[in-house]
Amino acid sequence: MRGLPASVDEYFALPQSDYVESVVLSAGTAQSVSVPAGAKFVMFSSSADFWMKEGSTVAVRGATTTNGSGGELNPYIRKLNSDVRQVSVVAADTCHISIAFYG
Repeated sequence: MRGLPASVDEYFALPQSDYVESVVLSAGTAQSVSVPAGAKFVMFSSSADFWMKEGSTVAVRGATTTNGSGGELNPYIRKLNSDVRQVSVVAADTCHISIAFYG
């Protein structure tokens, strides 16, 4: 798996990932995606708003959460915790999400 540059000065843009999952989400149905071995970062792009959560299933919420259990709306790039084995994504509308992993 391709790694990220050690320094921002090395690249004007990130290199193309060599491990990308293409996910088609049905409205309101969460889908879990396994994190490949060696992945340290994940990058998302979507055709609609979506929520993401590491390690457990995320839901489209109809009410406010006050206990930290909500998902993150439209994350771009995130560093993965070393114990994360999956990321969960969900959207209110049917959409396509690309999930690119970097080592």
